[in-house]
Amino acid sequence: MVQAAIGDDAKRQADQAILARAGQWHREVQVHTLKELAISGGEVLQTAGRKGGPWLSELLKQLLIAVAAGELPNDRLTLLKHVETVVKNDGSKPIA
Repeated sequence: MVQAAIGDDAKRQADQAILARAGQWHREVQVHTLKELAISGGEVLQTAGRKGGPWLSELLKQLLIAVAAGELPNDRLTLLKHVETVVKNDGSKPIA
C-alpha cells in the first residue's frame, strides 16, 4: 500500500514535469497557427505559379512545423524563398 502511494506520487511528479516542459515549449514556439505565418496561402500560390489544391495545404503545414521547430524563421522573404526552392525541386508535380 505504501509502495503504491510512493509510486503514485512519483508518477504525479513526472506528469507535472512533462506538463511544465510542454507549457514552456508552447510559450517559446514562434507560431501556433497558419494565420501566424509571415506568408499567406495566396502568396504561396503566386510564388509557386500553380493552382490551389491539396499540395498548398500540405506545404503550409510543413512551413508551420518548420517555423515552430525553429528550422525556418517566420520571415516573409525567407519563407517565400523556401517555397521557390520546394517548387523548383519538385518540378511540375503537385507538392504533396
